Amino acid sequence: MFDYEKEQAESSPDSLTQSLYTIQTLYLNPLCILLSLPIPNIPQRNTMITPSLSFLLLLFTVASAVPSFLNYSCITANNPASTTYLNNLNILLTNLTSNTQIDYGFYTSFFGHNTDTAYAIGMCRGDVNLNDCRSCLNDSRLLLTQICPNYQAVGWYEYCMLRYSNLSMLGRVADHPQFSLWNPYFISSKEFNQFNKSLNTLMDKLRIEASGGDYRRKYAFQNVTSGIQSYKGIFGLAQCTPDLSRQQCDDCLFGAFSEIQGCCNGRRGARVIKPSCNIRYEIYPFLTSTIDAFSPLNAPGKGSNTSRTTVIIVIIVVVAVAAAAASILVLSYVYVYLRKNFQTDESNEEIIADESLQFTFDTIRVATEDFSYSNKLGEGGFGSVYK
Repeated sequence: MFDYEKEQAESSPDSLTQSLYTIQTLYLNPLCILLSLPIPNIPQRNTMITPSLSFLLLLFTVASAVPSFLNYSCITANNPASTTYLNNLNILLTNLTSNTQIDYGFYTSFFGHNTDTAYAIGMCRGDVNLNDCRSCLNDSRLLLTQICPNYQAVGWYEYCMLRYSNLSMLGRVADHPQFSLWNPYFISSKEFNQFNKSLNTLMDKLRIEASGGDYRRKYAFQNVTSGIQSYKGIFGLAQCTPDLSRQQCDDCLFGAFSEIQGCCNGRRGARVIKPSCNIRYEIYPFLTSTIDAFSPLNAPGKGSNTSRTTVIIVIIVVVAVAAAAASILVLSYVYVYLRKNFQTDESNEEIIADESLQFTFDTIRVATEDFSYSNKLGEGGFGSVYK
């Protein structure tokens, strides 16, 4: 288990994002994999954060219906997107996953006419079940159109990718925008050569298997023995959008692995993610399942109990956290209110007590019978004392 460092073509994550990503990779991801739960996403945008705001941000992230992207890019153009295009885009994305005949996690369509035609591609990671796939793409639609009301944009979650454009994207390799993630720890120098040899073998197998897929899916997940006693194996994933040809997919993955060798050579884990393909390796099994997500062995509905259980767990956690936060706020308000009132009452009592000790000269003279000697008790530092 380890944390990741990140290289992003468009922008770099802030320190809070990196910290949250470290916590996620070290603790949340392995726990979610162990319990067969979806891996959560972590917010990525730069924000000025105070300690109190950090707690609220985490609370909001848990309770939010639409989580933040792993990464995204708004591709700007010389002219802003027209209203007609944005309307076409909204119609297109709203209905993108409505075709129930598509059960392999890849969706593509277009809507509109001439320059206002909107095109979209949605692809889910190969191990993700169909319900989670459609949910992920729906979240992408809601968030990406909100933060990128442009002609072109792409957003990545852990489970899926969504792209849209005013130009057709089918059959065209897109290498940019892209980003990389890597483990900050390295393989030891004495194990480096053996590890790289095993990794090259794994990448070749992944590239050949993924590029050999059909129009439904170009995806591969494999593992090889590392040949190193410290690590039981190396686990890898490769995937292309299935609209690419065999050669296009092969070239895209070959380029992605070349970039891993450039940025992350000798690291214990890394990945490169592009619009048209992505590749990843780890020294632990990182997928939700090693069974094909859309195969008959794991068809839609087979994992419905797990999905319902996950939903129930999430709802309970959200409600509990929200209730705890509300209770803390209410108790804090009551405490401050009561303390303020108590201090006010105490201050008033002191004033009343002080005032009650003050008498006029005539009142004192009458009470002492004109300072009669028979009422005198003695002498004090400030004069005679009378009863």
